[in-house]
Amino acid sequence: MSVFLLYRRGWDLNMNRRNECLDIIRGVAVILMVFGHCIQYGNGVEYSQPNHFFYDKVFQVIYSFHMPLFMILSGYLFAFTLQKCHSFGDFAKNRFQRILLPIIGWQTVDFAERGIKLIGTGQMSLAFLVEYVRSWFEGSWFLWAVFYCSIAVFIVQFYMKGNCLIYAAGLILTFFAPDYIYNMELYKFMYPFFIGGYLFAICQEKWKTKYFRVTLKHIFTSSAICYLVLLVFWNYDAYIYTSGYTLLGCENLRYQFIIDIYRMLIGFAGSIVMITGIYLIYHSKLNLHRIYTLIGKIGKASLGIYLISGILVGRLLIRHLEYYSFNYFNNVIQAVIIIGISYLCTALIGKIKGLNFILLGGR
Repeated sequence: MSVFLLYRRGWDLNMNRRNECLDIIRGVAVILMVFGHCIQYGNGVEYSQPNHFFYDKVFQVIYSFHMPLFMILSGYLFAFTLQKCHSFGDFAKNRFQRILLPIIGWQTVDFAERGIKLIGTGQMSLAFLVEYVRSWFEGSWFLWAVFYCSIAVFIVQFYMKGNCLIYAAGLILTFFAPDYIYNMELYKFMYPFFIGGYLFAICQEKWKTKYFRVTLKHIFTSSAICYLVLLVFWNYDAYIYTSGYTLLGCENLRYQFIIDIYRMLIGFAGSIVMITGIYLIYHSKLNLHRIYTLIGKIGKASLGIYLISGILVGRLLIRHLEYYSFNYFNNVIQAVIIIGISYLCTALIGKIKGLNFILLGGR
């Protein structure tokens, strides 16, 4: 297909200018992600090993929407990426550079220390190499979710004329596909949010004029009410990590289906609250330029912070803070340090062309 479908339908996704508000939303999302990890791993083994963090109210709020929010933004931005892809080759090249290469690059960095030690002691083995290759598929699950969802969108848009019924059929399929294959439950959970963000991007002008006659404040208010009502019912099983996402082999199909739908609803509601809330604040008369600039910079570096912070959490929090006791203040300090180090590393990598290409996809 030589001309992209969106152009043929008259949807011109103009994104020549950097969207600072979008960077701020991503910045808030990545800050919440790191803070959530600090609550999980930065309060000692007595808090993390028995999974006490799952009952933490702040942790529950963050995990009710922060990854769906990331996925909605990813789907939205993918619409602009796909606009530049005029063939399967263009798409494959983009996905390899932007997603697969950073995954392999950072897993290589994570395994480098052990690999060097094994080589130095003459203990390098095939088992280690197999573990290293497996880590490509088991680590950075969010990027794999973006990868698989983007393939689904590419197929539907290029070969099925963008038929929305196919997206709906894909959603139904997620309830019945098995969970046990390489984080499959997480990929399925992310699917509706990626599709939602993508469809909003290609239809936003049409929806604004035809459907969105209510003001943004009304959308924020109604979404906030829905979110708060849904949050009341959050429990241990609401986490995708604890209950999974499949109806196959379930002892209680009705309960599992309700949990899956509940996660989807609260994820959308919380994400809409964050997006509209930040948009309203950004376009208000409040003089928060310095805060916008700071959070926006974090948002621009969100990929690097996501990847590097994961390594730092494993190397610093889990290894060295096992005897800490629960304290939100400590978690805030931990998050600031991890975000700061991750941001500086991302900025440094961005200045080195070869490393930027391998570790950040040339961003």
